[in-house]
Amino acid sequence: MKRPLICVSTYGEDLELLSSRISLAVKKGADLVEARLDYLKHLDPAKISEALKPYAPKTVITLRPSSQGGHYVGDEVERVGVLERVSAISPAYVDLELELFEKESISLGCPSIVSWHDFRETPPTEKLAHIAEECLERGDIAKIVTYARERRDVLRMLDLYHLFPRGRLVAFCMGDIGRVSRFLAMAAGSPISYAALPGLETAPGQPTLEELKSFRNRLLKSVSVIYESPILPNR
Repeated sequence: MKRPLICVSTYGEDLELLSSRISLAVKKGADLVEARLDYLKHLDPAKISEALKPYAPKTVITLRPSSQGGHYVGDEVERVGVLERVSAISPAYVDLELELFEKESISLGCPSIVSWHDFRETPPTEKLAHIAEECLERGDIAKIVTYARERRDVLRMLDLYHLFPRGRLVAFCMGDIGRVSRFLAMAAGSPISYAALPGLETAPGQPTLEELKSFRNRLLKSVSVIYESPILPNR
């Protein structure tokens, strides 16, 4: 089993605060750190690039619009311009919303995560699979996030992992009921799981970095035991 990566979502109203939280997450053992640029009061691509460059190999750049649960409310052309310019520092990924490809063309110099969110419910598996296919046609990783209103929503989301190549799909549910899906997605084949620093959650149901690290350690240990156990003789 390939070791799933833990990505800590971070934010700040200014670059100094954002940089300090990214640094803290890395020191605490995050494999990746999502830099939520949509929380910044000022979007200066040159200054953003300078501040984030030291962390670029571990950074996921995200500038989430309000329509997808973020804080950015400006012009879409401007948003694309910021993402394209910041991608020049070669971050690990840039996160782009699927709906963006219906409006604008975008050229990045790094891998991309194409994401889709539903903050109200979890649609049927067939619809989710179709959306995931569209995301994978445009990016390196598809990220599908919905809101769980009942336990079967979690199972519906986990079913997606049987339909796509391991390592190319990130799929989980938000909310208290959906929280468990963030952990189980690791075992199902998600290459990335999202966490938060204590008290700095960016989505409902988001676990802390320490919680995900603890679960991953137990998961990898369990898998190791299974594969290293001797084959029992026939009886």
